[in-house]
Amino acid sequence: MSSTQNGGSPSDARILPDTFPAKTYLMIESCDRDCPDVASWTDNGTAFVVRDTTKLATDYLPCYFKHANFQSFVRQLNIYGFRKDAAMPGSRDVVFRHDKFLEGKEGLLDLIHRTNKTTKKSATAKRRHPDGLTSSVEEEKIPYETSQLTLLSLQMQIAEMSAKIDVLLSIATNESSRNINRNVAAAVASTTLPPLRSGKKRRQDGYAISDASDSDNDHDYDRQRSISLNQMDVVEEEKTETLGLIDYEVPDQDSIGNVNA
Repeated sequence: MSSTQNGGSPSDARILPDTFPAKTYLMIESCDRDCPDVASWTDNGTAFVVRDTTKLATDYLPCYFKHANFQSFVRQLNIYGFRKDAAMPGSRDVVFRHDKFLEGKEGLLDLIHRTNKTTKKSATAKRRHPDGLTSSVEEEKIPYETSQLTLLSLQMQIAEMSAKIDVLLSIATNESSRNINRNVAAAVASTTLPPLRSGKKRRQDGYAISDASDSDNDHDYDRQRSISLNQMDVVEEEKTETLGLIDYEVPDQDSIGNVNA
């Protein structure tokens, strides 16, 4: 492939496969040679650094790809397994690396392939950078059979736990019911009902029990009745004493005759 458009150079003409890794390699070679302020290889040649994302998108991406979108270029790098290094504090440089993407090692480009989605998945963990770019972390995909077995095991554990909970609830309910019945029976057995009242007052076991609900009239009635009984007792005592003082004898006929003579 040769490129003679803006940003390209006739010296870019070389025999390389028409693939994304090869196009990216040629673009970085051109930037490193003609405009390292836009992009270049790192000092040890194991990665490339983009210093001006805007110029790379407008002046170089259209020469090698059918777009001028830097974000789309980054997504393509992720698909082919490129990793982005963490940005240095205060720096807007973006560094990308791949084990097979090395300066002067064009022969390794054929070993760079798209990520196999059946064994791996990408773009699962994204980090935001000061320049608005994102990076992805690849992780192994859990085999379908393993996930199904795990799900089945969890379902069985949930069913077993539900059955145990039902048994415990039944035992707790029955025990609570028995406790309530015992408490009710004990309360009934220990309850003493008050005796029935008859009349205004009654006596029980030699003690006068006054009903707390009697009104003041009941108390007045009791006092008047007590006074009347006391008065009657006094009258009876006076009557008895009077009869005891009167002591007379019935005169016989001789005594009466003598009195007349």
